[in-house]
Amino acid sequence: MYLGMTGTRFRARATASFWALMLGGGLTGGPALAQEFGAARPLAPPPQLQGLLIQPRVGLQESFTDNALLTATNTQSDFVTRPILAADTFLNSGRAVGSMSTQLSYDMYANNTQFSGWSLYAYGNGSYDVVPDFLSLEGEGTVTNGTVSAFGTSAIDRTGTAGRLQLSAYSVGPHISTTVDDFADLEVQGRFSQVAFTSGDKSAVAQLPADSIIGMTSAILDTGTRFVGFQLQTAGNFERDDHNFQLYNGIQTLFVRILPQLRILARGGYESISQPGIISITDPVWSGGLELTVNQRSMVTVEAGERYGHPIWNANALLQFSDRFYATMRYSEILQPSQMSITSSFSDFVSQIQLLPVPLVSPNFTLNGNLYSETSFNKTAEGRFAYVWDEDSVYVSAYWIDRRFEPQGTHDRTALATAEYSHRIAPDLNIEARFNFAHTYASPLYGANQSYGGEADVGYDLNSTMALRAGYGFSRQSRYTPTPMDLSENVVFAAIQKRF
Repeated sequence: MYLGMTGTRFRARATASFWALMLGGGLTGGPALAQEFGAARPLAPPPQLQGLLIQPRVGLQESFTDNALLTATNTQSDFVTRPILAADTFLNSGRAVGSMSTQLSYDMYANNTQFSGWSLYAYGNGSYDVVPDFLSLEGEGTVTNGTVSAFGTSAIDRTGTAGRLQLSAYSVGPHISTTVDDFADLEVQGRFSQVAFTSGDKSAVAQLPADSIIGMTSAILDTGTRFVGFQLQTAGNFERDDHNFQLYNGIQTLFVRILPQLRILARGGYESISQPGIISITDPVWSGGLELTVNQRSMVTVEAGERYGHPIWNANALLQFSDRFYATMRYSEILQPSQMSITSSFSDFVSQIQLLPVPLVSPNFTLNGNLYSETSFNKTAEGRFAYVWDEDSVYVSAYWIDRRFEPQGTHDRTALATAEYSHRIAPDLNIEARFNFAHTYASPLYGANQSYGGEADVGYDLNSTMALRAGYGFSRQSRYTPTPMDLSENVVFAAIQKRF
């Protein structure tokens, strides 16, 4: 049932994604790996839940690092004790449905007490049916932690490290869903979003990215599967932020079925994008391509056309050939401010929870990579692959982004990769291994650098409410420009968690 619904909803997203502005950028991957127990992540409510349910958690993690200051020379070792308070909250009152996961922790350094500080992680989403089956209010938000650059991150995320920051992002607004006679489905959505950055507790950030407030309205009229040989989509979008970036467009899309599993598509419309002193584009947009339905659970879409006054490509693929192998791939080209890219990434993360098979869904919205405040033209390629056995699973992801900043024309080019393996030895015992890689080939702020890290850990369930975890993590980092530097860190850790 889940995969069938996924295939249907993926089609709706894939066919609209070329011109939609909710294409996720990708603040994912990066060298920092190990997280404390149960970092805030999206959760599914318990089956048949009615009313409000709160499930608190407490935990304690002890770690030892051989490079607490993350320096190239004169390294100092230290112990870091981390008490953790967390809670998972679920609500289902009929009209109101939502879930929220929060986690608050405090890092206590044994020697370098000036770095001791707080960390907050949170994720939540919910909706309220104002008029059932017509008008709802929807919202989602997250608080997460990361670094401004892929270089200089710790093997285990902790307070006090240079460049560590906290990102808060949320989006809320009305959603209208109805039909226009028997001709088409109508979706209208408004969103008020905000992206805010603060320096991590006891961390120094040389250049904090700018905050942003974003307003967005979109509408799409879709004939769906009402007609045998064709489908029509009429879409309009408007976006504006408080840095004077503004976009509006109108796009007409036609799908024509030429074979049972193959459709051709054509899009055309008009678009205006402006930001005083940075960008001004008023041009028609068009594209053509193919949509191949491989099977009930798999689809591939490829398009080529013109946008922003020059040729552009887009491709999406979701592949599932069995209940064991899953893959999703995407290539996109989009012009937007960096803060809108983060908002798009988070919206994409929320959508993937609902649209993608579970093995392909990232458990956390992560913030690793290079952060900026400028508007840029982004070329993004991403692939995620998962293979699942009865007791084992393998997950591999690769990500590439080429950002051209406007109007300077400078570039940030970054590649990220992740590989994970897990094996359940017994019902109450499992092992996991992870490896992350990040390489920044060019950056106007952070220079060229390369980082990789790994982690291996063992988890043991003492009983149905208490779990232990212990492991080892490491990171190796090299900055090539402007000032060469090599960093390394090794960490061992142990943690215990109690759920109530």
